[in-house]
Amino acid sequence: MVSRRTVAVVEFAAAGLLLAVLFPLWRRASPDDEALRISPSEMAVGGVSQFVRYWAQDRDVAGIRTRRRRRVAAHLAWSGWSFVVRQRSDDPENASKNFHVGALAATMAYRLRYGLLGPLPDGDD
Repeated sequence: MVSRRTVAVVEFAAAGLLLAVLFPLWRRASPDDEALRISPSEMAVGGVSQFVRYWAQDRDVAGIRTRRRRRVAAHLAWSGWSFVVRQRSDDPENASKNFHVGALAATMAYRLRYGLLGPLPDGDD
């Protein structure tokens, strides 16, 4: 069994790698697409929702960490929220990219604090 701390370190590294690779790609315009327009509000929504997701998961709110069905339901709810945010925007593709940049940044910040620099909340390992 992999420890929760190891998972947190891997999540931090993966988010950093994805952010370092995807953000510059999205910022450059391809010939048939326009460059990512930065939207602080959409990034904030993605960041806050990701923070809440990890906060609830680490504290096992409603058993979403320890019970598979609840974990799947929580993941579907988060995916649905992401979909709603994208569809309510004038530019869904741009909103999706901003949402995910915010979520990746929040993952890095949360996992830096809880996982790398400090212990995980509700630590049982």
